[in-house]
Amino acid sequence: MTAAIEPGLAGGAAARETTGGALLWRRALWIVAGLTLLRWLVLALSPLELHGDEAQYWTWSQDLDFGYFTKPPLIAWLIAATTTLFGDAPFGVRFAAPLCHAIAALFIGLAGRALLAGGDGGGRDRASRIGGLAMLAYATMPAVSFSSLIMSTDAPLLAFWAVALWAFVRLLQTRAIGWALLCGLAVAVGLNAKYAMGYFLLCAALAGLLLRDARWLWRSVRWPVLAVVGLAGLIPNLVWNMANGWATVGHTAENANWQGPLLHLDKGLEFAASQFGVFGPILFAVLLVLFWQWARGRAGADLRLWLWFAAPVLALIAVQAFLSRANANWAATAYASASIAVMIWLAAPHRRRWLCASFGLHAVVAGGLYLFVVLANVMPWPSGRDPFGALRGWDEAGRAVADALAQDAAGGSGRLVLSDDRMLLASLLYATRGSDLRFAAWDADGVPGNHYELAIPYDKAARPPALLVSEYPDRVDITGNFSTVGEQITVNIRIGEGMERVLYLTMLN
Repeated sequence: MTAAIEPGLAGGAAARETTGGALLWRRALWIVAGLTLLRWLVLALSPLELHGDEAQYWTWSQDLDFGYFTKPPLIAWLIAATTTLFGDAPFGVRFAAPLCHAIAALFIGLAGRALLAGGDGGGRDRASRIGGLAMLAYATMPAVSFSSLIMSTDAPLLAFWAVALWAFVRLLQTRAIGWALLCGLAVAVGLNAKYAMGYFLLCAALAGLLLRDARWLWRSVRWPVLAVVGLAGLIPNLVWNMANGWATVGHTAENANWQGPLLHLDKGLEFAASQFGVFGPILFAVLLVLFWQWARGRAGADLRLWLWFAAPVLALIAVQAFLSRANANWAATAYASASIAVMIWLAAPHRRRWLCASFGLHAVVAGGLYLFVVLANVMPWPSGRDPFGALRGWDEAGRAVADALAQDAAGGSGRLVLSDDRMLLASLLYATRGSDLRFAAWDADGVPGNHYELAIPYDKAARPPALLVSEYPDRVDITGNFSTVGEQITVNIRIGEGMERVLYLTMLN
């Protein structure tokens, strides 16, 4: 699995190249460290509140378990750890995101450097150069610049995918069972971040079958060790699912949404176009060129492994997009190995202008994004066009709900905050953290459809007094179940120029 060593490097020229590769590697490490510090600084200075999904993950972290309605548990454990260290403010909730992406970048660089290293100084220098460039390609890709500012399951998933990729490369090189164990452990932890980690086992299996230098893996005990250790990491989550009606598995199947006509050309093309924004327009175009060369049998030996860890993921998600729909980030794991593949191609001297153009473009995108995030409250957005509107006004909404309950005499301390909206419940739970308010989810059909309907369902039989909070007026589908319905209170919260959040509060007995 070792790439051919570049000819023509001897004596002093080889020494200079070796120094150059090592220097680029060290600079890449410093740049990734600096980017991580910058992202933490942006998070600390940002006035933006949590998105509803982030708020929901925070509520999970208050009740640690081996599973939750929509995701495996790792994100809750990470938030519990970071908020213990840094507090429950948005910075503490999001702290792990830049760190996870820095870890991913490091191990992507290590994987590329390990596999590409040759036996002499020139080969090792080329490996260090491309490993460093791959590290930078991943760390600066537009999706990572964005993902580093939010706490999502993608950040830990990509970190452990990168660790697994590095361990798999070392396994192919050394055939040591310890690397199979490490790779399996990384898969096991990654599966607890997001089930998409399972794609890694698929890619590894295909690479083992179809790459000549990796076929020994299927004849060795190391493959079952890797697979069994990796899949064993799901056992606690599967036990949780068994005890909770297979909630996460069912939600994952619903996300696939294979209902109705199974051909959506517009969704497929939308997903394909979105990947230029995820990976970057130049990098994704290069990746498509490499896939084309690979399909024609013209891809070099130093590219094939990386393409096997990218193509299956992109192909599966593209099929899903054409059959139903697919979010732009669903194929994010493909870009770990793709970062190495495109850098092998772009590092050629006659292509470096494209390399510089790509890094320059990504720097501009990241700089603009971070400037907008830090100055979000003073940016002159056109009326009604503030892109951060969903991340504003929740603290004020929480105060409005708390004030309404404080002025309520009939319900007393037993009145619940009631809603049938998952995002609304999550945001209010986070906004009123530290208070003694109690919440419940209205489940219209008795079948849990989200985390709160499963964890804190409203007891319709006991029918305790409640304050209904909704983003829609006149909720007779809910209020009709109560004997006494109070006057509806309208709360208007300004969240941007020409934008407001309207909540409707109704006392129910």
